[in-house]
Amino acid sequence: MRPTLVIVIAALLAGALGLAAGRWWFAPERRPEQPVPAEVQVLDIGERRPDTALADLDGTMRPLAEHDGAPVILNFWATWCPPCVRELPLLADWHDRRDADGLAVLAIALETEAEPVADFMTAHGLDLPVRLAAPGRIDLSTTFGNTRGVLPYSVLLGADGRVLAQKLGELKDSDLQAWAELARGEDGLAR
Repeated sequence: MRPTLVIVIAALLAGALGLAAGRWWFAPERRPEQPVPAEVQVLDIGERRPDTALADLDGTMRPLAEHDGAPVILNFWATWCPPCVRELPLLADWHDRRDADGLAVLAIALETEAEPVADFMTAHGLDLPVRLAAPGRIDLSTTFGNTRGVLPYSVLLGADGRVLAQKLGELKDSDLQAWAELARGEDGLAR
């Protein structure tokens, strides 16, 4: 074999191995927890959500408490996150049929500016309530249990604002069905 061909094959193999190792290392279930400062509250199952308000796409501050009284999924996402983009249509569908058997969904974009998020939602034909939360190593998703900094990250809140479930990574329809059952059982809903 020619030396250049050997070098090209070795480079391709090294690249493929690096890609595979990166996908394994950064998979939601494998990414290590990030150290969280002691002063940052990190919620666990059964704990009540904090009293906080987030800006909607018009800049109006809206308290999370406005969702009390019914179960809601908080979905932390970003416009640059491919798994987030894949799961948003599913979440929009569940939000649209929340009166039948779905759950309300609040999409919390970890973005600093509303206009690109609004443009993204329009371009993708998504109709979900959206709030903005400042992104960072420690952000609101960390408070809700995302100590690995993985997106998407979702939390199911019961009607009383308590955390019923948490999930790193992309939600599937089966996850949402299980969460709907959990919410009905926890909150005594007869839908």
